[in-house]
Amino acid sequence: MPRLPDWRRSLGNDQGFTFIEVLIASAIFAMVLVGVYVIYDTNQATYTRGEGRADLQQNIRVALDEMTREILMAGYDPTNVLANPGAYSGLALGNFAMQSLAPSTVRFVADVNGDGDSDVVEFSYDPTNKRITRRVWALSGTTFSTAGAQAITEDNTVNFLTFTYYDDTNSQIPSADYGTKQYAVRRIEVSFSGTVKVGSQGTQSLALNSDIRPRNLSLE
Repeated sequence: MPRLPDWRRSLGNDQGFTFIEVLIASAIFAMVLVGVYVIYDTNQATYTRGEGRADLQQNIRVALDEMTREILMAGYDPTNVLANPGAYSGLALGNFAMQSLAPSTVRFVADVNGDGDSDVVEFSYDPTNKRITRRVWALSGTTFSTAGAQAITEDNTVNFLTFTYYDDTNSQIPSADYGTKQYAVRRIEVSFSGTVKVGSQGTQSLALNSDIRPRNLSLE
């Protein structure tokens, strides 16, 4: 019998992959893909949570810094409106720097814009929209006017805002006395908690607080 050429013999010995080998290879490939997806999904979730927390921190830290800075100025009254509060219109004023105390609202006299005129500032919690608002009554002549409450945090990001007031003995002023002891406040503790939804990752929460000792209150 004549001898087959070398290329014919090579073709005859090439049997390819069996069905079992294809199944095994496919299973291994599928497991590799699943592993890659799990790693990607985990990294993506971690990134999304971190980004959401960073946004939340930025949102509520800016609000806390603003409240702290302006409450520190409570009692700074360059126009001396507290000496004769009845001489001014547009807002009913009392004789004390801390005009109004409440668990989630504080109102006080201070020159917060540095124009040399006393202002009245109010920080408050808006439970409907779950945000913190700031309202300023600016003085022009003998009249206080306001543009209304402005949000200083995004909607649906603040769970609660709490003001706690202390007197010169560092004793907490009971809420029952908030309407009569504005004159006694020497220290204010601000606490609030924020939450932001992070897509399918649920929510991220952060609680912050600030201990504020307005220098001008000690002069009352």
